[in-house]
Amino acid sequence: TLKPALVMCHLDVVPVEAGTEEHWGMAAGCSDCTPFSGKIHDGYVWGRGSLDMKSYCVAFLHAAEALLARTQGFNPERTLLLAIGHDEEVGGAQGHSQ
Repeated sequence: TLKPALVMCHLDVVPVEAGTEEHWGMAAGCSDCTPFSGKIHDGYVWGRGSLDMKSYCVAFLHAAEALLARTQGFNPERTLLLAIGHDEEVGGAQGHSQ
């Protein structure tokens, strides 16, 4: 039999250094572009993690949901494991210890 396949992603973001929040986006002239705003400015999404693994997590969860919803069923040739982390950016200690 085939070995299992593991697909991984994470949803957390790098923490923001306290006191630097108001400086985010200033180089682009966007005073509203705070670390977690998700504001679109000049065609770009501003915010921590906006270009990170979130879209990958959504894509593989959507694919898994679509495969499971097939009327003919879904019977993969190998076991598929989906792992979503929540503390990768800070070393993974919380997830790892669990």
